[in-house]
Amino acid sequence: MSLVRRYASKLGTAALLVCAVALSLAAAEVAVRHLRPQFIMGPDPIRNPFWRHDKELGWSHTAGSEGTFSREEFTHPVKINSAGWRDRERTTRKPPRTFRIAVLGDSFTWGHGVGDEMVFTRVMEKSLEGVEVLNFGLSASATDQQLLILRGQVLEYSPDLVLVMLTRNDFNGIMQTSEGSYPKPIYLMGEDGRLELTNVPVPEVSRLARAHYGLRRKSALVNLAESTWEAGREIDSRAVAGRREAAYRLICALLMRMRDASERSGARFAIGLVPSNAHTYFDPIPAAEVRRFQVIKDFGQEDGVAVLDLVPAFRQAARDPVTGSRIDLHYRQDQHWNEAGHRLAAQELVRLIDLAGLLVLRS
Repeated sequence: MSLVRRYASKLGTAALLVCAVALSLAAAEVAVRHLRPQFIMGPDPIRNPFWRHDKELGWSHTAGSEGTFSREEFTHPVKINSAGWRDRERTTRKPPRTFRIAVLGDSFTWGHGVGDEMVFTRVMEKSLEGVEVLNFGLSASATDQQLLILRGQVLEYSPDLVLVMLTRNDFNGIMQTSEGSYPKPIYLMGEDGRLELTNVPVPEVSRLARAHYGLRRKSALVNLAESTWEAGREIDSRAVAGRREAAYRLICALLMRMRDASERSGARFAIGLVPSNAHTYFDPIPAAEVRRFQVIKDFGQEDGVAVLDLVPAFRQAARDPVTGSRIDLHYRQDQHWNEAGHRLAAQELVRLIDLAGLLVLRS
């Protein structure tokens, strides 16, 4: 009998310990969510009803799919066309006397946060007579994947202008073999400047990686712990600086190849700079953000590529001219553009494209 009581006592102690640990973790999760909300990741930006594994790109859209895309701050419908893009139906053959703009980019271009008709590409098209604006945006993609999209699909549509929308995330994305748990292709750059495409065909996501990434997205505490650990691995400032400079060289090389491919097909090429929340509202803009976009501006100036900078327009529009109060162009938590942000982006891109003299039909 004493033996049974001894085991029961141990089991009771273990149960109490488990409960105490669980309560402590729950309290820590609540505290992190309250004090460090930036570590709340929310639902996975890639894995949803509109995406599928793609052995060339890592992921792509399921052609013809449609449904609802929801986050805490918004819910909107999404429809993917028969070619696999969030756009209206297009023909590869361009209609006569039509100017075509093909736009590549990540979730900002895809339209994360707004309905189909409010995406800036659709707004641009409505405001330009005789112009089609085709959307080739793919959420979470980086410039390397966009180069593959350009070569593999975009040029079939005979665009007159190829516009790649560059975000701050591209500088990290091109240096990674995965986005979250999702493998992706990556270009390695040799000392001679040559690019070698690796990690293709892209493997599917493993169950273990999917489960781990799912836990990180659901738990702010886990995300904080892993983010802190990852930051701790990069304490060597020289190594960090070297990786940053390597990213600058690589992204310029990728953009140069996008330009060359576009021009060989008879299209002009331009780069759009996408303002993040930090660009729009921080005063001053963080030095790292300024540096990233300055690298692209320098590249454009040296190689004769038009760079369409949306940052000044966003900064000006983000403050009421009378009261100085903030005007929301981004969602406050999600930080993607809201409808007002997409309208402003469309308006400013049309203005800058015209100013740069890019609305010229290909011969």
